[in-house]
Amino acid sequence: MLKSRSFTACILISALGALWIASVGEPLYIPDSYEQLLLAECLTTGGSSGINCVQIHSFFRPPLMAALVWLLSFVIPSIIAIGMAAWCASTVFIGSIWNWFAKEHTLQAVCVCLCVLTAPLSLQVFGLADARILVLPMTFGAALLLREKNVELKKSAAAGFLLGFASLVRPEAQAAALLFAAVELLRSRKSAAAVLVCAAIPIGLWLVVLSIEAGQIVWGPRWWEGYLLSTFEFIPRRWTLQLFGMGLYSPEARVIASTLPAAAQSAEINFISGLNWLFKATTQALPVWIIAIGLIGGTRRLFEKKYRRPMLLMLAFSAPNVIAAFLPQAQAPIFPHANLLPPIFVLLFLFAAELAIWCQKIPHTITAKSLPVALILANSIFSFAPDAPVGIDQDPAGQAAVRWLKKNTKNREYIISSYETAPLSYLSGRKWQQYPAPWEKKRFSKAHYVIVSSLDAFWIAPDVNLGAPVAYFGGEEQWVAVFALKDSAYKK
Repeated sequence: MLKSRSFTACILISALGALWIASVGEPLYIPDSYEQLLLAECLTTGGSSGINCVQIHSFFRPPLMAALVWLLSFVIPSIIAIGMAAWCASTVFIGSIWNWFAKEHTLQAVCVCLCVLTAPLSLQVFGLADARILVLPMTFGAALLLREKNVELKKSAAAGFLLGFASLVRPEAQAAALLFAAVELLRSRKSAAAVLVCAAIPIGLWLVVLSIEAGQIVWGPRWWEGYLLSTFEFIPRRWTLQLFGMGLYSPEARVIASTLPAAAQSAEINFISGLNWLFKATTQALPVWIIAIGLIGGTRRLFEKKYRRPMLLMLAFSAPNVIAAFLPQAQAPIFPHANLLPPIFVLLFLFAAELAIWCQKIPHTITAKSLPVALILANSIFSFAPDAPVGIDQDPAGQAAVRWLKKNTKNREYIISSYETAPLSYLSGRKWQQYPAPWEKKRFSKAHYVIVSSLDAFWIAPDVNLGAPVAYFGGEEQWVAVFALKDSAYKK
């Protein structure tokens, strides 16, 4: 348990971190954010103004984030609720970081928290209204519980439950549960068993629900994804994603694949390509000197008995996302750093802690305490965050399109757009359908409007069947075009 002084310091750092994030960071909404809102509506009420709930795959995303948004929506609007959930998760995460490094040395805790709170990438992602933020304090909290020197089965069980519920937020937490249990096995079989058993309870219930839905035994919410990956070899990736669907919306191909036996993930995993993507994404997120010093610090900790176990727990915290980086579906072309948050944060932790350790060896006490703080602040000034995905909903063109749709379309009318442009349909209160693959024309005959934007790189050549747009909006950086299908060749 935390001592009273440590507990007070932890609460104070969490509060200061929360205020700092709220004042400096900006909320960042991505298409996944809006899908969580749609899922919350469909799971709780059976209906949604933004999508036909009959046409979605309800278990495409683990349900815990949507359930949390639904609970908060009784007090505040759901679109604010998802941002509030992410902000609260960030606050708890900051407090957990302080608690972790305060056990080693107060100066290390100060340096690490200062580094995390001033790094440009941190301020960017802490405002990310997405489930990826919610899972951070859950998995890192499990590591914190298991960090104690003495084996306490109650804490092991609590860590297991945290990892199990984290799996209901992001599926990679299932791998984290296995890795944490493996680390725990090095000191106690009973503790490792407690972690596994308690993690297995929520995970097992979730898999039972999925298996009932699938009509077969499955091990994840996207048991049909093997069929999607197998088509990458002979169909352009974007067309394949449009064919099987990129989010909740479940096209015909996904419906058919969901009824077939679960296919193996047959897409070829290219180790060299995955390593190259991982290196590129990491170096875009962090300066090279942070990565280098962080790796030096991590290697040193593995060879020192005092730090070895905490370092193994950090590796268990970050490894699932590193492993997933070698899967084709995880190599997102836009804002890839969102899939690498745990390892990126671990590199930040190790960088700041290593600087503190180096400076502690300087004889002059004042210099030893001030120099790492000065270096971290200088690093924050000269570091830059990678470009964040500027959603079409945040651009003047997208906002003008939303106003036009509210005024000129009806509530129950269907709008076809890409996954990236879908937030416009949600914000306008119209039902969204995903833009089909090139050979799927039937969907156009049942919809009312099509929205195309500057985010739709796949739409290289205009579809002549759509005719001229009924509305066009050009913003500072992006544009939106609205087509009425009643005037198109698809209705003739």
